Amino acid sequence: MNEEKAGIFNITKSIEKTQREYNYSVPLYLRINHKSNEIEKQYNIFTNFVTNENAKHINGEFFHSIDLIKPDKSKIVMGMYMLAQINILDVKTGEVKGFRISRTPDFNYFKGSVDKLKIYYNNLVVDNDYIYLVSVDKKYIDIRESVDSNIIHVFDWNGNFYKKLFLDNPIDFIEIDSENRLLYGINLSREEIFQNKLSF
Repeated sequence: MNEEKAGIFNITKSIEKTQREYNYSVPLYLRINHKSNEIEKQYNIFTNFVTNENAKHINGEFFHSIDLIKPDKSKIVMGMYMLAQINILDVKTGEVKGFRISRTPDFNYFKGSVDKLKIYYNNLVVDNDYIYLVSVDKKYIDIRESVDSNIIHVFDWNGNFYKKLFLDNPIDFIEIDSENRLLYGINLSREEIFQNKLSF
């Protein structure tokens, strides 16, 4: 196996608090040597801080994400919880590219009222061809327990938006059977699993 692809990845996040405002330090990836447990490489995902002088508490979900490595271990995708955005890291080059759904907020909306914040991506799965994300698109303050949805956004690994899938039933989490082209959806509140045949 290529050594460049063989490391174990870990995500670390921290929060820097000042007296009058909250600065959210940005997430990064660390590649850990599985034998020595030493850091081999650091990958910075973001470069700037987001400051909200009106914040009354630290909202760790601002930078919450779901992160998965491509099965061939060449890339990592970050599906953002509170932005309709994915970030794709090329493991070999260290280059990170962000891809956001058009006409959706950018990072500046974190500076505004919490009432306007939304949950966009709650869960994702990947195979070597595509990235599948549960698209929630619901206001953060309106969500009590379930963040289910019947819409799946599909991207390719170059960040191109490929397809929007509409499922018959709302689900919270998904799993993929790439070999048989099946997408499984799990609805937690109903305790049900739904099988969906993929046509691509």
